[in-house]
Amino acid sequence: MSYIPDCRTDEDYNEKNLSDERDIAALRAYDLAIEDIDTLFANLDVYEVRVDLRPSDFQAAADEIQEMAKDWMEMHRNEMIVSLLDNEMDGAECD
Repeated sequence: MSYIPDCRTDEDYNEKNLSDERDIAALRAYDLAIEDIDTLFANLDVYEVRVDLRPSDFQAAADEIQEMAKDWMEMHRNEMIVSLLDNEMDGAECD
């Protein structure tokens, strides 16, 4: 498995280095989707009755799943930014 940098802090592969407006818009759309998923986790009490667990067990499971989801989505966000930046760099070399 290759190393994917943290694109929020890495000097070279930093999201702030994106210059193509379409890439910036795609990243913003991804971030908005993640915010919406976080909103779901903040309102899971709406779905408690659909799950056959005690409320405390439900909340503990939801918290763990939320942490796993955040980790997964951040990893994919970083991969997306690395790919976008690499594509921008490849395009710049062709000019």
